[in-house]
Amino acid sequence: MRVQIVEDDFSVGLELEMLLSQLGYKVLGIVDNSGDALEQIFSQQPDLILMDVNIKGKMSGVELGEAIYHTGIPIIYITSLNEEAIFEKAQKTNIKGFIVKPANRFSLISAIDNVYDSYKSEGEEIPAELSAEQKYLLLSDSIFIKKKTSLQRVYFKDIQCIQADGRYSTIYLGDEKIVSTMNISGLEKKLPKTLFLRTHRSYILNLNFLD
Repeated sequence: MRVQIVEDDFSVGLELEMLLSQLGYKVLGIVDNSGDALEQIFSQQPDLILMDVNIKGKMSGVELGEAIYHTGIPIIYITSLNEEAIFEKAQKTNIKGFIVKPANRFSLISAIDNVYDSYKSEGEEIPAELSAEQKYLLLSDSIFIKKKTSLQRVYFKDIQCIQADGRYSTIYLGDEKIVSTMNISGLEKKLPKTLFLRTHRSYILNLNFLD
């Protein structure tokens, strides 16, 4: 995943960047204020945002989360406070969890696992007030596959076929293959039916690769 860090304590930001890199994620950058954060988020379209609740600029981290709610980008908030009011306000954003400072490897893995588990699958109900462009931002072109302690974004167009392997599934991407911890039925629910066909209880095929 491509992760944007919004944190006004540069040492905390660097520590998060190091932990994310160790876990196999790509960090797009570290910004400390709401203005630069908005510019970075809209230009880079990160897959996940780690956001301090107190940042520099005209907006707090939570207010910034409210401002970008329409994008559907999941947010994990970073805080050194234990205030219920902050948590309640954050519910109006795309919050997927909290990390309490000082962050560590295990709290980060747990928070990102929550993001992975909560991703909406293609075809699930999307709020009617979202525009066509905003619906596209809800991962209409790809799926996140869990690989050990990290997530890999896999585009539907690159998937040739999926083969069941007991409780797991093998996803074939040309010369590459990924073993997913999700079974084939779970994956089938997350794939667009206009592009994929389950031809057998053990196989799902991408129709664009069929002659």
